[in-house]
Amino acid sequence: MRRGWIVPIPLSRDRLSERKFNQAEEIARRMNGKVTLALKRDEGTPQSRKSREERLKRSNPFHVTKEVAGKNILLVDDVYTTGITLRQAMVRLKEAGASEISAVTLFRSI
Repeated sequence: MRRGWIVPIPLSRDRLSERKFNQAEEIARRMNGKVTLALKRDEGTPQSRKSREERLKRSNPFHVTKEVAGKNILLVDDVYTTGITLRQAMVRLKEAGASEISAVTLFRSI
């Protein structure tokens, strides 16, 4: 990826309080690049507690918190289940003017 930002998928405040750390952020910090916390997530039921149908029907919980216009973004998440989390984050970043968006996950749920 050309110069850009590594953006971890954020946890909700409640989920972060439960876990005490964000796995996606920890993965991102071990990568070679500038980690930027450019997204915020609304509160809500954790994805892990939802069915596939519930995940696909949820409204977009993300908000862009940094100026991303023209930036190349690498989204980082820990687990890919349905892909909806990455798609919704990408939509918000594109709406805010991000140039290119790629994604990487550590695990794939089957």
